[in-house]
Amino acid sequence: MKYNSQEERLRMPEYGRMVQKMAEQALAVEDRDMRLKYCEEIVRIMELMTQKQKKRKGIDLTQKYWDHLAYITDYKLDIDYPVEIQRHDSGQKPNHVDYPQQKIKYRHYGHLLEQAIEKIGKMPEGKERDHVAQLVTARMKHSLAMWKKDNATDAKIAHDMKEYTEI
Repeated sequence: MKYNSQEERLRMPEYGRMVQKMAEQALAVEDRDMRLKYCEEIVRIMELMTQKQKKRKGIDLTQKYWDHLAYITDYKLDIDYPVEIQRHDSGQKPNHVDYPQQKIKYRHYGHLLEQAIEKIGKMPEGKERDHVAQLVTARMKHSLAMWKKDNATDAKIAHDMKEYTEI
């Protein structure tokens, strides 16, 4: 992502323009204690804005919010942070993550569906195996329809399933 200016680089869209403006105002507060109280309120607002995310993960995101506030202000806030700020250099490239290289017979089904089909082949015959096979074939049909809309037929799915395993 390219940024036109330093100010634009420091924006964090997940918090919106108002948090950005409050962070800028925090830099202008002269009294150090008042500046800290002001920043605590900004972090509280950031928490309220991302409350669903916090509940879903079930973790304390306080460190993240203070890091983000420091980042938004370009680490120029002169306050006693309640947590140790982890400085993130946006000019630094992240480490390269290798894409897992696995042989996939049909790319449109993907590795996970192939693993599921393999497990079905190892299951003992019965209602459970039939039910799981039904779920997998439904997912195969959906994946094939996403890849090639006109070719997602039951006959094609049955042919592909037979090639993967003898059910």
